[in-house]
Amino acid sequence: MNDYKMEYVVQVKGGKEKVVVIIVTTKTNPIIEVFESVEALNRMYNGLSMKPFSPDRVLSQKEFWEEIEKLKATDYRISELDFRPVILKLDK
Repeated sequence: MNDYKMEYVVQVKGGKEKVVVIIVTTKTNPIIEVFESVEALNRMYNGLSMKPFSPDRVLSQKEFWEEIEKLKATDYRISELDFRPVILKLDK
């Protein structure tokens, strides 16, 4: 399996947007992090000398979870993750 990074901008309550980042590598367990904004994510990327994230679309929470289900179906590493913390952070 290959390494990859997925970034999703998700519409949450109050018209806000949060960014969910999933990093999957062959060397470590997958990492999931929720950022309060694209700007917050890009501050971290800048600190790591990574290319800034520029979203092309915003997903509803329903669309986001559909994308996660697709990933789970194609990558066992994602299917084993506990997404409860993501649910809680998106609902905040």
